[in-house]
Amino acid sequence: MEFHESGLPQDPVVYQAFTDLMENTPKKKSSPPDDSIDIALRATRVLHQYSQSTGEELALPLIVFGTMPEALGGLKRNYNQKVYDLAIEAHEHSMTSNAYLSEASPAIKRLTLAISVVMFEKFSEDSANMREKLDQKIENLRKQAEEDPNFDRDAPLQIELDDFPIPLPMAFHTHVADCTKTLDESDTRLFDFFIERLNEYRAVCNEQMQFLESRGIKLNLPTEIFEDSRAQRPRFEDSGLPQNWKTKITYEFVKNDPRVMAGAFDMALNVARTLSSHKGVTDTAINLALLDLTHPSLEPLDKMYLIKKIDWDVYEVLTQHTLHDPINLKDAAYYPVDFQQALAAMMIWKLRDVSKKADNFFNDVVPHLGDQVPKEALNANLLSIQRAVHTSSKILNALSGHLSAPGLQKEFQEECNKFARQVQTISARFKTKPSPDASSDNKNDFTL
Repeated sequence: MEFHESGLPQDPVVYQAFTDLMENTPKKKSSPPDDSIDIALRATRVLHQYSQSTGEELALPLIVFGTMPEALGGLKRNYNQKVYDLAIEAHEHSMTSNAYLSEASPAIKRLTLAISVVMFEKFSEDSANMREKLDQKIENLRKQAEEDPNFDRDAPLQIELDDFPIPLPMAFHTHVADCTKTLDESDTRLFDFFIERLNEYRAVCNEQMQFLESRGIKLNLPTEIFEDSRAQRPRFEDSGLPQNWKTKITYEFVKNDPRVMAGAFDMALNVARTLSSHKGVTDTAINLALLDLTHPSLEPLDKMYLIKKIDWDVYEVLTQHTLHDPINLKDAAYYPVDFQQALAAMMIWKLRDVSKKADNFFNDVVPHLGDQVPKEALNANLLSIQRAVHTSSKILNALSGHLSAPGLQKEFQEECNKFARQVQTISARFKTKPSPDASSDNKNDFTL
């Protein structure tokens, strides 16, 4: 494609960015995928048509989609400082899923709106293609069934997961809307166009699910795909947490981060509330639980933003330890007390969760299905709950006497004892003994 065929504005910076994008398209490992070219061109056209962006800003989609992160430093050869700074800023927000978009410059907010519009449009196109492909596949199977008398009509329809464009959780899109609605009046047309495409996207998502169900296909997608669960989260004043500015800052960040799914938020809030109910627990432990349990893998760029937001004590612990890693029991007593307290409270809720799942599986599913339950699944779940007993007991012993919060240690002890009795009853019913290997696993997570 030549520049005059691209439909892009006649601007020297845009021309340079287009040239670089096209030169970077050979099929090499370091080059952007072809789909990125289409998104970049379309986003640039959206910016040109619906905003008053300068040539430097119009070039951003082409630069962002045409430059690998490791090659950003080379932009200084062909572009001025402003373009380079905007490209770096765009990369930072992209790597953090726009969680900090409210702090972005107007140019990056406009860029995000334009890219979102294109992604909505492409989803609609992919969804239409999916329907056509799926109906063709069903028709082919119907013809095969008519022609082949041995065709198994009861066999499940083999569908490739790639056939289905899976939408992002709605929170990502409403978050963009929240962060960009304060743009200048000159950007009203772009924002309104984004909202128009967002509403169309919502409709397409629902239509796609209805279409699949009409073909007998049920995708168990989380409700967050279609609804922004953040709206149901309690206000800080109603959260049941200590009402101080440190906790408020952390809570508001976690509550509004579009990356935080409902399950992770509920777990973190329950753990933080448990910590808040005991004397001797530090505010740092409460804040650490809120932040760490909702962000299992913080990017280095996250920490660059977080250091400006959260309490330094929380940031310091977070950079050294995480509740998501296996616990080194030999060193557990030497972890910061804030981390030990957060770990104990998390284990309380982990045990409650696995206890509930065990009760459902062994007392509801197994009696209902009987011999239909594969023996491998039964043994795997037995091993899982036995491992949970051993692991929780080890962590309790390692933390005992170091928590500086007697009430928290007592609650952890009671939860361990209660779960151990439950597992003993289940094991006796199925006449199994704890596996000797179960005690060798120090992971602080259990699967059932």
